[in-house]
Amino acid sequence: MDYSLFQALEKLLKPIRSRISNLIQRGMMHKLSESGVQVSLGEGDTQENIRYLQHYGFASHPPKNSETLLLFPSGERSTGFALSSNSPKGCPVQLDEGESAQYNEEGSSITLKNGGKLEIRNKENELISVLLDLTVQVEKLSQLSALAPPGGNYPGGNCTISVPGFDIASVKSKLSSFKA
Repeated sequence: MDYSLFQALEKLLKPIRSRISNLIQRGMMHKLSESGVQVSLGEGDTQENIRYLQHYGFASHPPKNSETLLLFPSGERSTGFALSSNSPKGCPVQLDEGESAQYNEEGSSITLKNGGKLEIRNKENELISVLLDLTVQVEKLSQLSALAPPGGNYPGGNCTISVPGFDIASVKSKLSSFKA
């Protein structure tokens, strides 16, 4: 083959090869705004207003320097889509096969566990402990209601019942101090 023909073919294919290699890229997210996301793709290559696609019903604002997978349908970096984002900080790592979780970088998570179970956690497990305390207190109340006379008619009007170990004030205090 003639070397000049090879050079001409190489020159012809170079822009096509460049577009194909630019179709899917890995980048780092820097800023998210209403107009899109700012990403860096490497040495000095920063793109602005890349459209950030998210699954219906879910929204997130990834932390700065989260990894993202980018799609540039035309192979040119002027118009692209950020398809996913990942920041390993706070990610629940002990999921069994078939389980999924929604989480943030501070360690709060909602996990859909196998067997139809739901697990809610924050970094101090505050909500879990409050709900567990409330469940115990309500269980004590339900056992108490079985001791009330049929019809609930108490002679003399109002009646105050004291149950050893039942402290609704502490449960209310915990619920009101829970950081939402």
